Amino acid sequence: PLSERKAAPEFRLQDSAGQTVQLKDYRGKVVLLDFWATWCHGCKQEIPWFSEFEKRYHAQGLAVVGVSMDEGGWKVVKPFLAQTSIPYRMLLGDATIAKQYGIENMPDTFLIDGQGKVAAAYKGGLVDKDNVEANIKAMLAKK
Repeated sequence: PLSERKAAPEFRLQDSAGQTVQLKDYRGKVVLLDFWATWCHGCKQEIPWFSEFEKRYHAQGLAVVGVSMDEGGWKVVKPFLAQTSIPYRMLLGDATIAKQYGIENMPDTFLIDGQGKVAAAYKGGLVDKDNVEANIKAMLAKK
């Protein structure tokens, strides 16, 4: 329920192009925030689903944002991105954002509404693709 939603922790991270990205940059949009790593099999299974959502719902106000938690940083992530066609913005996470969002096991995915509040959290396992898509559609309809 809307009244029970808590504000998503704000962050400032670098994207793969070296730009600083903040959560508040996405106000007014529905954000699918995906914490992942190149070594995480479930994470790699979800990337095509999230890519599909980005392509299908971007024009309606969805922004998919990936946050890599790879310890090797960009030297590990950039080769993976070069081999994988990912249409959404990729950020490099750190210990601070992991603590803020309670990241312990991946994949962890959050749906954040246009006011910057967490509407749904999918923690420590593969998401139910249909459930995520249904929530995205419902949130976009209320935008």
